[in-house]
Amino acid sequence: MPCTHVKNGYAEPCASLTVNLDGERGKDCAFIDTNGDADFPVWLIRHGLAIPTGATQRSGYCEYPEYRFRADRLRELDPEGYAEYLSLQEGEAQRMKYREVYLALNQRKLDAPGFHYSDYSGWRAANQSYMTRQRPLWIVAEDPAAGRRMWICHDGSALSVTICKMNSEGHNCGVSHRLPCKKPHGTGCNSANSFFSMSESVA
Repeated sequence: MPCTHVKNGYAEPCASLTVNLDGERGKDCAFIDTNGDADFPVWLIRHGLAIPTGATQRSGYCEYPEYRFRADRLRELDPEGYAEYLSLQEGEAQRMKYREVYLALNQRKLDAPGFHYSDYSGWRAANQSYMTRQRPLWIVAEDPAAGRRMWICHDGSALSVTICKMNSEGHNCGVSHRLPCKKPHGTGCNSANSFFSMSESVA
């Protein structure tokens, strides 16, 4: 997070407020750069912008304190920027939630010639809405070598994979089979790696 001041009509950097360290931060949290001004954390508290979490992290010869910024103050100072931050936070949470699904899909791309998928998932939308939240996961995968097409979807509270045979021209044929997931809120449905073995048994 850079800090700038305006000089001769141009914004020039004067300091860095936060540092980007390894690991994941909690919502509204950041490590404060105290190299330029060791009293900067005191200034944050005095102006009601942030409070210390008690965590610190060392990088090189420096140890940086973690602070949690007040959401209401961030929204007040930069409403558009904070809204974008929240959208990114939500998207990252969804991406990690379906991590096992994407790992299985990408592994299949390596193992099966011609395999590809299109991702229409709501979690990827820059602007979240009721509809994107209702369908956070929506992937259409085509596996020409196995002659099948799959829809991996999370609609509302249900996570499932629907499988249908696909002919040489890429058209659906035969009966489709919908396989519900027993753990829709688990890490990748508990069956991400078995999507393809399941499809082989029904398609």
